[in-house]
Amino acid sequence: MPTPKQLEVLRFVAAYTDDHHYPPTVSEIAESLGVSRTAINDRIGFTIAKGYAGRKPGIARGIWVTAKGQSVIGSD
Repeated sequence: MPTPKQLEVLRFVAAYTDDHHYPPTVSEIAESLGVSRTAINDRIGFTIAKGYAGRKPGIARGIWVTAKGQSVIGSD
C-alpha cells in the first residue's frame, strides 16, 4: 500500500492526466503539492518500485499510474 504522500502524488498524476490528456512534469507535481522536486522524485521512485506508477526515462511527461495504482486510488 502506498503511503499517504505517495497516494497524493498518484491521485494528482491520475487527475492531471485525465484533465489534460497527458501526464504532468515533476515540476508541475511539486508546485501543485507545495513540495520540492527532490521530494516528488523520491515519492515517484517509491511508487514505481511498488508497481503503482511507471516512468519513461528521459521524458519530461513520462510518468503514469499503472493499473495497480488505479485500483488503489479507486479503493479510497
